[in-house]
Amino acid sequence: MRVALRTDTCGNDIDRLCEYASKLGIQDIWAFPEVKDLYSEKGRMRLKSLLQYQTRCMEGGLNLRILTERIDENVLLSTMKYKAKALSHTINVMGKAGIDTLFLFVSVAHSEEKNTDEKMWKRLVKIYQEIVPCAEDAGVFIASHGHQTPRFMIRNYEGLNRLLKAVPSDHNGVTFCMGCHQLAGDDIYETIQRFGKKIFFVHARDVMWKPNGFDEVAFDQGEVDVLKALEELQKINYQGLVCPEHLPRISYEPYRGIIGTSWGIGYLVSALKCLEIKDKKA
Repeated sequence: MRVALRTDTCGNDIDRLCEYASKLGIQDIWAFPEVKDLYSEKGRMRLKSLLQYQTRCMEGGLNLRILTERIDENVLLSTMKYKAKALSHTINVMGKAGIDTLFLFVSVAHSEEKNTDEKMWKRLVKIYQEIVPCAEDAGVFIASHGHQTPRFMIRNYEGLNRLLKAVPSDHNGVTFCMGCHQLAGDDIYETIQRFGKKIFFVHARDVMWKPNGFDEVAFDQGEVDVLKALEELQKINYQGLVCPEHLPRISYEPYRGIIGTSWGIGYLVSALKCLEIKDKKA
């Protein structure tokens, strides 16, 4: 396992991000949110732009490992065919650039009408039926991530696993978010084992329920045993990236979450080192 950073950690300023990552000893980055400069006016990713962006990262000592796309209910209701083609195009471009993981955020809200809900599910599956074969051909792994609140279709193990079963493939997998699965009521340590090799990306996150909702908290201050989760990931031989997510914000931070992210990076690097030492002694 290796620790990664989001590109928006330093306000999407690659030069600042390179300096920040270098000081923390981080080499891998996840392009989140979508980098608008990589797309044409028609919303198609441009290979030339991606290669230029990738080169800027490499010159600063960073490996661009993961790109971001999303699907929401508006896509399923109006632009489904266009979105499927655009996603397939993005995947093909990623393959040519040697970027092998697509973080696909699925934020499709349930409909109040059962028939509409089922129609949306079928349309979502249809998009996956089109993009997964493209991912297989391009050597790209789709790491789907659901929404954290109950009103969304893809939220917990049940929803994600239903999507995996609907379009079975070694290239159709998940982003495992510790916080989201905790909020959904999943046993996160058991869920890691259940997903197994289908986990292509990991979000390290801790949360704590309170009467009117929940709080994002620093690792090990909430309900998630982050170290135990990392141990479970080690047991399934997970070799991918782990990115700190949703850490508490401090009001005077120059960039969103930069102080909490530094703390989170330090925690994860130390935890992984401890697991490595423990593994060697075993």
